[in-house]
Amino acid sequence: MKRLFLFNILLLSISAFSADVKIGNENVGIAFEDETLKEADKAIIIEDIRLVFSTGKEITFRPYEKKDKHCPGKDGFLDTNGKSYYWPSIFRESSFYHYRINPQTSKKELLVSKQMSDMYLQAIKFKETHKKEFKKLDKFLKRVEKGFQPEKMTMAEKKELFWFVPGRAIFKEESFNYNLRSITTYSILYPSLLAFQDLEIENVTILCCVITIQRKENGNLSDAAIVYDKNKWKILVF
Repeated sequence: MKRLFLFNILLLSISAFSADVKIGNENVGIAFEDETLKEADKAIIIEDIRLVFSTGKEITFRPYEKKDKHCPGKDGFLDTNGKSYYWPSIFRESSFYHYRINPQTSKKELLVSKQMSDMYLQAIKFKETHKKEFKKLDKFLKRVEKGFQPEKMTMAEKKELFWFVPGRAIFKEESFNYNLRSITTYSILYPSLLAFQDLEIENVTILCCVITIQRKENGNLSDAAIVYDKNKWKILVF
């Protein structure tokens, strides 16, 4: 398959809304910097964070031996223990991987910065304006998850499952068969709201979604991309 994130002063400005997210073996609180967020939007964001971290079963919480000058107000970080995860880049850019200890509850918390929640609000709006595409996504992912039998498919049916970057040579039939069989060796993880965007590829603007796939035999994660073209989701081939 082609390979197609001053503490006391800050605390005063954080919304009191909080909810638990399971990360590794711990339940962690989620706090929001933006006090103007609607409760419905917070709920959507938290649910998406749960989805993103559902792959992080091997994560460990590592406390800082001394305060990290690069992350003031944070008490530790999420250690992935050398495993690669394909999480939204804003998680890293907004220091979401760093946790703090709530002085009132002594509970670990992750802070959704205003930058991060603003990005989520854009993603929520994006989904609202692409209802047809999102509605078809579930059916497509289930079809891919089920797998294919290329020997029972016509060449036209095989071609319909892939989207080739303009100018790139299209597979020969044996390459289609190889990729279709490879798909059955992976499980597909439902994508985050932050995984969707209108992408320009070779002067063609197309709706693209980056998905995380997991190798069934060893659990290793990697990523792939799908695009929406001519009323259908397809696997992107670079």
